[in-house]
Amino acid sequence: MNHHGRNTVEDETSQLNYIQDSDLFLTQKPYEVLSEVPPGLKKRNFELGLGSPEIIHDLRGQEAEFDLDRNGFQIVNHALETAIFNEETVANEYLPAVEVLLKSLEPGIDTYIFNWTLRSSNLPDPKPGTSIDLNDPMLRLKPVHAVHVDQSPHAAIKRARSILGDDPSTLDNKRIRVTKSVQQPGDSRKGMLTGNRSVWRPIRNAVENYPLAVCDGSTVPQEKLIQVDHVRKYYIGESLYPLQSASYRWYYLNRQTPDEVLLFKIFDSKENVQAKCK
Repeated sequence: MNHHGRNTVEDETSQLNYIQDSDLFLTQKPYEVLSEVPPGLKKRNFELGLGSPEIIHDLRGQEAEFDLDRNGFQIVNHALETAIFNEETVANEYLPAVEVLLKSLEPGIDTYIFNWTLRSSNLPDPKPGTSIDLNDPMLRLKPVHAVHVDQSPHAAIKRARSILGDDPSTLDNKRIRVTKSVQQPGDSRKGMLTGNRSVWRPIRNAVENYPLAVCDGSTVPQEKLIQVDHVRKYYIGESLYPLQSASYRWYYLNRQTPDEVLLFKIFDSKENVQAKCK
């Protein structure tokens, strides 16, 4: 995408990568293995393909019109104080600041950050057979090029129980929301992911390429979501991959800056919200 100025509204037309429906799913659940696999076993049993062109609407100038309950995402201004990102500064500076931000938006909530990830588009493709340790928090990963929701409702509750314990009373009468946050820099290549609300932002300069596109969660029909197992070395999660639909309405923030946080929601246990996910 070419961007000429932060205050210029620039809708884009793009083709997004969607899961392709298959008769195989009638007898075999879609899966993707995110670690080494034995010889002869496919790392995934589904295909991705470019959908028909869609408009990605620029949020610039209308940031205040969107919120987590109605749309599944919102823009929040929050000064980035951390200058250097490593395991120590993330743990001692950045993540505590994220918790303060989230609690300022909704006082009284409990916040649990269960993982974070660095992302960079300025990385070479790994050589065939290269092993990637997804448990290494300092490992930079390339952007994901498939339309997806990180966690299904089942996986979100499973994750909550792994943090809060198996006693149902710890979850009864609690509203569970899984959200996400991301960051990128001046060359717009580095990103970070945190959980139990999501916070996405650049960590250097304004985003020049690979901006994050989010879908208005109120425009996503549940019947379009396909459950996909994500198999890691020590954990099996479940994501949702949407089939393309004409109902979707997509957005991005033109030239997002480090002080502009994109919050987006992956799951919400509250029944009467318009957007259950982004």
